[in-house]
Amino acid sequence: TRLLIDPLENVAPLAPVMGPPHRPVDPVDTPPGTHALITHLHPDHYDHDLIARIAATGTIGCHTPSAAGLHEAGITPVAQDLGQSRRIGKLTVTPVTSLDWRGNDCDQVAWVVEGAGRRIIHCGDTQWHGSWWQIARDHGP
Repeated sequence: TRLLIDPLENVAPLAPVMGPPHRPVDPVDTPPGTHALITHLHPDHYDHDLIARIAATGTIGCHTPSAAGLHEAGITPVAQDLGQSRRIGKLTVTPVTSLDWRGNDCDQVAWVVEGAGRRIIHCGDTQWHGSWWQIARDHGP
């Protein structure tokens, strides 16, 4: 199972903040059946053209409140509520709470991904917040 989280090729929207890249960004390998998860819809985490390419043969997972923005952009996502797990091949993916320095004004999630006896968390943008304890209780180390 090939699963990408917040994949990015187009860095042009980031240039006003970060400057131009020091070298060209390598294209992301997206063979048929590649799947993606999105933590939130900011341009450093959501590359529309790349996500549309992945959506042609795989699934795009997002937190339920982000689904409307993806639909408006012509992408049909698989929306999940916080704590709602789903299977992608042999992997289980679950969105959990994530907060950046702005707090709750931006919908975003972290993703817990489990498979082959391993578990990781991809946080997107986050800082320390009170929900870490609940994530640990719900998902373990």
